[in-house]
Amino acid sequence: MSRRGYAAAGVDDLCRLAGARKGSFYHFFPTKADLALAALELHWSVIRQQVFEPVAEAGFPGLDRLHRLVDRSDELHRQGLAERQVLGSPFGGLGQEMALQDDRIRAAVLAVFDAQCGYLERWLDEASAARQIVSGDNRARARQILAILEGALLLSRVARDPGVFPDVCAAVAAIAGRLPSAARPAPGTAPELL
Repeated sequence: MSRRGYAAAGVDDLCRLAGARKGSFYHFFPTKADLALAALELHWSVIRQQVFEPVAEAGFPGLDRLHRLVDRSDELHRQGLAERQVLGSPFGGLGQEMALQDDRIRAAVLAVFDAQCGYLERWLDEASAARQIVSGDNRARARQILAILEGALLLSRVARDPGVFPDVCAAVAAIAGRLPSAARPAPGTAPELL
C-alpha cells in the first residue's frame, strides 16, 4: 500500500508479499480496509515511540522540541531511504487517497493527525510560556506545522530526495512565531514583566 497506493494493492498481491494464504488474510482482516486501519495504527505506534515520545520526554524547552522533532523525522526519513523503504508519510498518502472513499480510514488518519497536533500544541504552549515565541493560537500553529511536515514528506517522495524534507521544514520556526533573539527576555525575567 505504501508503494502502490491503497487501490492498487490487491489482496492477492498483499498475501503473496506476506507469504500468507488468502483465507488467513480474511480470518484476521475481514476487508482490505481493516488491514489499512491496522497498518495505520501500527505506523502511528512506531512513529509515536520513535519520534514523538522521545522528543516529548527530552528535557528541553518547547521550541527546541520542534527542532528535535524535525531532526529526528529527517533522520528516520533518511534511514528509511537507505533501507529501500518508500519515502513519504503513510498517513498523508493514505488519507489523501481514501478521504472520500472510506470514512473509517479518513477518521483514523484524522485521529493520528489530531494526536500529532496535540504534541505540537503542547510544545508550542511551552515555548510561549518560556517566551520563545510570540503568543497566539497554538492549536492553529500546530496544524500549520503538521501541514509543513506532511507537505515536506510528500515533496521528498515526489522528488525522491530526502534532502527536500529539512529544506521545507526550515519554515517551522517561522510558523511557530519565534521571537528574534534580540526580542527574547533575559533568562530569569518574570513573565509578568514582559
